[in-house]
Amino acid sequence: KNSTYFKVPNTLHALKQIGVYARSQCKDTKIIAITGSVGKTTVKEYMKTLMSPFGKTVATQKSYNGSIGVPYSLAHLSDDTDFGIFEVGMNKRGEIAPLTQMVQPDIGIITSIHLAHAEGTGSLEDIAAEKSDILSTLSPERTAILPFDSPHYTFLKDIAEGTGATIISVGKKQGADIQLISFNTHTHGSHVQAKI
Repeated sequence: KNSTYFKVPNTLHALKQIGVYARSQCKDTKIIAITGSVGKTTVKEYMKTLMSPFGKTVATQKSYNGSIGVPYSLAHLSDDTDFGIFEVGMNKRGEIAPLTQMVQPDIGIITSIHLAHAEGTGSLEDIAAEKSDILSTLSPERTAILPFDSPHYTFLKDIAEGTGATIISVGKKQGADIQLISFNTHTHGSHVQAKI
């Protein structure tokens, strides 16, 4: 068959280089990175559905959000991609920062902080610290979307403020920039009421 093969000393390293290269070619693409103990895939799928009508959208396939999945997903970017939506996951401390360095998001989203991965990180505070690494490459032109209802909101907000990024809080509690008032599903879809 008409296929091209490359022999490389380390396939994971080569995959990462391909992902980083693909990302570097997308100067005008709006890149969104999503992390959190729960909700990453749901948020990614909603965003993909909502944004696809407005431009070519590339998103993480399934839940490919680790050291193989992130560069694999980035490799699907092209210079005509309008939106890239990528999940960034973790199993232990120290995984999110290098993945975020690859993704270089314009918008960093943290969905939640829970004990979903405590076996690899130790405590809820350790998980919050790890998830906060998705904010590490933000800058004043970029945006952080944070879970207002989380007991770790202030911690995350302080880190985001340190980058100069615009902060948008989302939650059910009064005071959130985007406050969910109600959410109901029915046979034809969903009804969402929010205060923005």
